[in-house]
Amino acid sequence: MGSARSSDVERLILFARSAPMRQAGDVMQTRDIDACADRTDRPVATAACKTGSAAPRVAARNVLVAIPVLNEAAHISDCLTSLFADPWLCGARVVVADGGSTDDTCAIVRAMVADHPALSLIHNPGRLQSAAINAVIRECADEDTRFLVRCDAHATYPPRFVARVTQLSLIHISEPTRQEAIS
Repeated sequence: MGSARSSDVERLILFARSAPMRQAGDVMQTRDIDACADRTDRPVATAACKTGSAAPRVAARNVLVAIPVLNEAAHISDCLTSLFADPWLCGARVVVADGGSTDDTCAIVRAMVADHPALSLIHNPGRLQSAAINAVIRECADEDTRFLVRCDAHATYPPRFVARVTQLSLIHISEPTRQEAIS
């Protein structure tokens, strides 16, 4: 861990701000994996391009999810539960960066780590959200990291949110711009 550099040209940072609320009663599913750092084959996200052809695939091991927090005890469980409802995400790394919470945020995250080996908690001494993102990259990105998705602790996310965001970014990057298509 930590061998990748934040300046890597091929790294794509995606900011996932608030998303629609999930429905009550959704069932959480996870896969049992040894640890977040386990680099065995992971599920792959796929999507269809506008033309209907298959898009390039995103392996979960290429995704790092950063969640900056500070006193988010009222929201963090719902946020993480909504993200981990997607079994694909268990192959990614989900990192909560705590800026010094004085409530039960850290205890809640630590309790959830037992059920979600892809989840980890790090300390963010800089306290700011931007410092949290930098800390996640510095401490958790590795040579496989190609995508950084930033999620808000106040949000709950729809099914397959992270997989779809990363997949759609590949489709967007892969498609020629309108000007290139005209030329």
